Amino acid sequence: MPPSLELVTGVKADLRASSGHIGQEEVGVIGYVGNGMPVNGVIKQRFTDFLVNEVGMDGHVIHLKDITKPKEPKPDPPAKPAEPAPSMHEAAAEYKEPEPLPEGLQFETKTGWNDHTTRKLLPHFEKETIVALRALWEEGKEPPRKPDAGWGSRPDDREVVSHVVASKEERAGCHTAIREAFGGLFESGTKAEGEESRVVITYARAGGSRQTWGPQKPNHSKNLPPYIHFTLQKTNRETQDALAYLSRQIGCQSKDLGIAGTKDKRAVTVQRVSLRRGNKTMETIWKAVNGLTGGSGATAASVLSERAERGARVGDFSYEPEGLELGLLRGNQFKITLRNVQGESDEAIDATLASLRDNGFINFYGMQRFGTSSVPTHITGLSILRSNWSEAVDSILSLRQNEHPDCVRGRLAWLEDRDIDAALAAMPRRCVAERSIWEFWKRVGGTTDYLGALGTIPRNLRTMYVHAYQSYIWNLITSERIKLSSTKPLPGDIVLVKDDSTTAADADANANGDASRSRPALETASNATVKYLTDADVDQYTIFDVVHPLPGFDVEYPKGPIGELYATMLKADGLDLAHMRRDQREYSLPGSYRPIINRPQSLTWSQVRYTDPNLALVQSDEDAILGLNPPALNDPEGMFRAVVLEMTLGPAAYATMALREVTREETSSWWQTSLTVKGEDQGWRDGADGNAEAGAEGEGDGEEAEVTVAEEEGAGNEEEEANANAAGDEVK
Repeated sequence: MPPSLELVTGVKADLRASSGHIGQEEVGVIGYVGNGMPVNGVIKQRFTDFLVNEVGMDGHVIHLKDITKPKEPKPDPPAKPAEPAPSMHEAAAEYKEPEPLPEGLQFETKTGWNDHTTRKLLPHFEKETIVALRALWEEGKEPPRKPDAGWGSRPDDREVVSHVVASKEERAGCHTAIREAFGGLFESGTKAEGEESRVVITYARAGGSRQTWGPQKPNHSKNLPPYIHFTLQKTNRETQDALAYLSRQIGCQSKDLGIAGTKDKRAVTVQRVSLRRGNKTMETIWKAVNGLTGGSGATAASVLSERAERGARVGDFSYEPEGLELGLLRGNQFKITLRNVQGESDEAIDATLASLRDNGFINFYGMQRFGTSSVPTHITGLSILRSNWSEAVDSILSLRQNEHPDCVRGRLAWLEDRDIDAALAAMPRRCVAERSIWEFWKRVGGTTDYLGALGTIPRNLRTMYVHAYQSYIWNLITSERIKLSSTKPLPGDIVLVKDDSTTAADADANANGDASRSRPALETASNATVKYLTDADVDQYTIFDVVHPLPGFDVEYPKGPIGELYATMLKADGLDLAHMRRDQREYSLPGSYRPIINRPQSLTWSQVRYTDPNLALVQSDEDAILGLNPPALNDPEGMFRAVVLEMTLGPAAYATMALREVTREETSSWWQTSLTVKGEDQGWRDGADGNAEAGAEGEGDGEEAEVTVAEEEGAGNEEEEANANAAGDEVK
């Protein structure tokens, strides 16, 4: 752990006590706002215990409403031709026989590839490339070795590489030719080799197959808006993982999909998604996502009566003129079930929740920001900020406890044998940072260029490390400030002089939350005006106005002991608060401001009695449409107690940090898993006839009552999210 942790807390972190997992105190999450009695319970025992619905820019909460096939708008009647169309005889007279194809390109005509296909390619590709592509087409698309690119799956690595294509315009022509000639069957990307670039063609991860080609309906969609928006409900999936799955089903690039904010993994979340559609229609997308193309065996009847495949259900389609971008949301509405609530009376529980409603919670960065492994992301971030490139790379490649066996094999192949080929063969494709480093070293033929290796990691992933260190500092500083007062501002505190567009949103350009990981309004602090509070004006503000900066070169710091603590902590970690710029631009942090206290909007709650832990206490949008899993009624004689609370949080807030204020418990996934295992309601389930297995609601229903620590490791954390994002955009 960073030296600053022991400096401030006086405790030297020892991860052995938590089986190699980091806990809240190791990332500066210490202290509470109120002094109410703890409401001890288990968070996220089931996926449906954590429902998240995006709040759009118009303030409306987004729900999945319509999962039926969308109705396409009727095409406009064709305009009358300005001149009479030529007669058949005139057209025949004007027709010219096309030039014969060059020798070696006169392929046998088959469904999906005829002479017209070859002529589409000929202006853009050399003969050898077209011949190689025809051979690949003849081989056909290999079936996936594991469905949905699960752990251990390997991609189809067959590819055709073109000649050197010098200009961007020429490469764009190549990509267009592939798309127009084959639709979604193939995908193309660009491979840069020094100063030269080539076009690489592979089978699309979820393209059609040769056998699915046939007569197409007339395309009336070209006059429709360029984007399609739809609602996505996902269950127990990272947002970028779900988008990558959708892109494979649809046959598009991940970059064609847009969202307003990423959502938590271990939850059921609902949000809008946009697609830059090209020539696709709402109907074709609905069919593709629901598996009605490509021979999956799905039927229209099953789509409307069974839960969606892979935990990704879509609906509510519309054509729109613009796509979605990160930050285009007001926040998220949460419906959270806290199970197996222990101890206090109903009145004491109500009092604790009323304190959360009135006094709020410390606006900490949650555990997802740092991962949950023995090598948290802020450790790597600190090494990067200290320009210790070898230490940063070593931290990324080091062993982690409770990791998937494929990852362990990959790491050991490198750490013990220095065998890059074996490491790459074992390491799953989703481990983007590790693979980027090894692939770079393999390409350059050496393993000593650490800075160059870091530079090959996708930017969003490598900057995540340094943002994690900023967040750690912010957490620890705020913990110390709350010790002074959690209810009122103090002289020396800073507030933002803000207009209507710069309210209490976190200005961190990479701020993430449980269900609201999105870009807020302020990218940096350069357009924020800071005011220092004094004895004369401190009474004009509330604790909700006070902000703390994330350290950087473009922020102001509080006065007094809290401001001094920033400099002291960074000095202990080998950094200088006055020198936060770096030669590498992406590691030069401007800093930003974040409110130290967050107050939920529209917080309500109810207490529910239950006996069977397998019964759902709330219902997802999809289940409500399908008539599945109606929530159990309150049983006054129930053996166990749950609390169901609803609240709305703005962007960049962590719902688990609000729950922490209520439960006074560790919110890390490994700890919550242990609480589930020990829970009295789980003991009842194990002893009840017919209820001894987790997920007794029905096989394949998408629900679980429990996961192991190994399964939960990294679930919902931002390192996995960034990896999924990078992997989804990677071009083989």
